[in-house]
Amino acid sequence: MYLTKEYCKKARLSHFDEDLKCDKRAEKFDEEFYKELSQKERKEDLNEVLRPVLKRIDKERYQKGLGVIRMLPQSIKSEVADTRVLLLGYASEQVVKKLKGYCKELRAECKSLLEKASEETQKAEKHLKKPLHIEQFSGMGLNSFYKRDKDLIIELDIGVLEIKNAEVLKCENKGYEKSWLKNSEIAKAELLFKDGKFILEIIIESQEKSITMEYWYLTVVGEDIIADPESDFGVCMGCND
Repeated sequence: MYLTKEYCKKARLSHFDEDLKCDKRAEKFDEEFYKELSQKERKEDLNEVLRPVLKRIDKERYQKGLGVIRMLPQSIKSEVADTRVLLLGYASEQVVKKLKGYCKELRAECKSLLEKASEETQKAEKHLKKPLHIEQFSGMGLNSFYKRDKDLIIELDIGVLEIKNAEVLKCENKGYEKSWLKNSEIAKAELLFKDGKFILEIIIESQEKSITMEYWYLTVVGEDIIADPESDFGVCMGCND
């Protein structure tokens, strides 16, 4: 398998420099600058009914952004004068320069790994009775997974997967059996076909109550992977057929 938890962290970090702007005021802790940026974000003229919803969305985005910043190398974090300003898309020229160089290297590394994983997954998909386009699982909400007789049932936002005669090779989230997983989604999924069986590895991203993001593995081997016929599995986004 090519995709790992470390890959997922790097992939998330690799786009951190997008839309990042330079500003001299970000070179030091400047409360007035932060307040100015915050007011732009709040959109005070919006309808009162929408404001609570947008406030919740902004809070979630803030928490996720802070979790990403925590994964940055210390050599970059140590030069950030105000994390709040960085979250709002501004940094000093020196920090922006370092971030762009760092993210460019990460993107190249992640692209290479993703291409290798994609090639193996596509080969394995040819052995399924019906293609599932597993590469497109990224971002799907993971609700629960549990054993049913000899099979493993995985419930996602768009439907249900059934892995026949399944064996769980790895599960880093203990006590999962029939439990409802909150704030969890698939970061990446990869498939391998070996010795007549499928090995499905899913890396799950869970957002805790605080700003902590955790990645954990679910690796399952089985004889076939079948999707609920009423789900959207097997629909390839961007395919012509």
